[in-house]
Amino acid sequence: GQFVPAPKANFKFNDGAGTEVKSADGKLTGHTDGAQWVHDDAFGEYVLQCTKEKSNSITLPDIAYGKDHNHGGFTVSFWFKNPSSPGFLFEYIYSHGQDVQRWARDNLHVYLPEESHPASGVVRTIIKDEDDDSESEYYLDSDGEINNNSPRALPGQVDVNDG
Repeated sequence: GQFVPAPKANFKFNDGAGTEVKSADGKLTGHTDGAQWVHDDAFGEYVLQCTKEKSNSITLPDIAYGKDHNHGGFTVSFWFKNPSSPGFLFEYIYSHGQDVQRWARDNLHVYLPEESHPASGVVRTIIKDEDDDSESEYYLDSDGEINNNSPRALPGQVDVNDG
């Protein structure tokens, strides 16, 4: 069978109180900046709530995914609820890299185009590794479109802003 490596990190963000978030194995610690613990009925536990208006964030330790025994492969997954996205640019959900510029090498960004943006309703991802040209600008949307800022009223599209 195929080798499946153990996760490099698993943060559940369900600690329930405080400004620290621990990985499931307790080996890694992240920090919150303004995020609030709120009870989520769907999960039956406390979860972190960040708001754009207050620029809340969660900072995690650097994780070298895609290297060593992963042979370049990796997965990033998370649950989120975004009841609204007022504005015309983007709301970032996740950013990782040494130089968190949108098009820099060795970066991963996951974000939502806001309600006034033509591509509102999708999750957008930019990923660049060390081999990518620093001048290339590609993004992939959750509806399978690449580099498409066209309006998204497509049949079968799942609007991620449906609350």
